[in-house]
Amino acid sequence: MKRKMLFLMSPTTRRDNLGDELIFLHLARALEAHGTVLVKGSESHVDGISTLGSEWRSRTIRLLARLRGQAIVNVHTPGAVLWVPEKRVRPPAGRSWIPDWVKAWVDEQDIALGRSVIPGTDQSWADKFAWLGVRDEASLQALRDHGIRNVVYLPDLAFLSPIESPSGADVERSGIALSFRKMAPDIRNSEQYTGALQHAVGELVGASRLVQRNQALFFHQVHEDASFNHDLAIATGAGEHPTRLTLDSYLDFYKRFSIVVSNRLHCLLLGAQAGAVPVALTSQRHTKVVSLFETVGWHKLIIDIDDPDGPPTRLDEIRESLDRLQPMVQSEFNRQRQLGFDVLEQGFRSFKRQGRS
Repeated sequence: MKRKMLFLMSPTTRRDNLGDELIFLHLARALEAHGTVLVKGSESHVDGISTLGSEWRSRTIRLLARLRGQAIVNVHTPGAVLWVPEKRVRPPAGRSWIPDWVKAWVDEQDIALGRSVIPGTDQSWADKFAWLGVRDEASLQALRDHGIRNVVYLPDLAFLSPIESPSGADVERSGIALSFRKMAPDIRNSEQYTGALQHAVGELVGASRLVQRNQALFFHQVHEDASFNHDLAIATGAGEHPTRLTLDSYLDFYKRFSIVVSNRLHCLLLGAQAGAVPVALTSQRHTKVVSLFETVGWHKLIIDIDDPDGPPTRLDEIRESLDRLQPMVQSEFNRQRQLGFDVLEQGFRSFKRQGRS
């Protein structure tokens, strides 16, 4: 029998980032299968899911949940943990109307799902969590080395999307869609990285001959990437999609292309969902992307911007193998999707209120 739970989700603050919107939506829907879901704050942005509301309403909901025998679980936002440890916010000093024994009885637990870390950095932020789900093997090992016991591999929440089979109406699929963030937040020397990235993109697009056939198109699904991709389109002579991709438009856009090239993780995963082959063009130091691709077995879909053989050569190899790579990507996407649901099912079935021991 499933344990009854009340999930209190920390809201996503990135309404201009399609990837963040989508994984927040998928996480909310996945949690609904295991209990009641409410979003902290005044807006939930998810149909059918209410907010926790005011402080007084929040306190009442928490107390009623415990009276009903529900465990209360604070669900922190997904994403990468970078160089600076997560801040620990202490409640303001002063007397509370809730007695200490009631607070202990309410006994809320903190979990974080869909996280990744930079190996070798401070992982003390993770000490407070009763359960952690991380999206690549390098993050899993880093947290275990730190002494975290209740950490599991959980595929990136974008994998919870149902894959769009590349058949039927997709017979016209061709060309390459490209989108890049200017800096990789897990790489210290950002200026050096940006320069190498621009050079690699120029080489790749210039040698692909897709510009002449109008089959290379830059786009963005995060507002802050718009100007950088605009500049890359002008520099390479390629086309440009004028507006940001949204929850309503991204599948129709991605279905037009055989390949999606990016250094932004969720451009790659959403492209894969739509049946395209995702190609990560970035540095090996960009652990957020590279570690995930290595975890799911997409090693041959990584093009290092510092590769002496040159990005065009590697892209040509991928283009020549599309008939084999496309079903491989689809199969692995489906496998990760099922694994994600299985991990959540097993985790919440055995989740214990005392958290880490």
